[in-house]
Amino acid sequence: MTIYSGWRGRRIEKDNAARLNCGISCISLEYPEATMTRELTVVIERDEDGYFVGTVPELRGCHTQAKSLDLLMRRIKEAAQLCIEVESESGKEELEFIGVQKIAV
Repeated sequence: MTIYSGWRGRRIEKDNAARLNCGISCISLEYPEATMTRELTVVIERDEDGYFVGTVPELRGCHTQAKSLDLLMRRIKEAAQLCIEVESESGKEELEFIGVQKIAV
């Protein structure tokens, strides 16, 4: 089981997907210095307390949460920009998002 510490130190169990509602969205990031836009996928879940949790699968450790979808999208854009900045400095290769699958257990 993988546990992420989100905004405000809340603990989010990623294996606990059966209790979460899930959706997928996209964000576009604009880089003023390079005039380049990058599109990223955002997986959006709702936890048992009603918080929306956003994760960008292409960027390691890129996740945040908020009470509203509008606030979540603003926060996940900021988190993604910071993660891209850190990855470019460290030279780590980004992950390629393939898709989401459902399984029955």
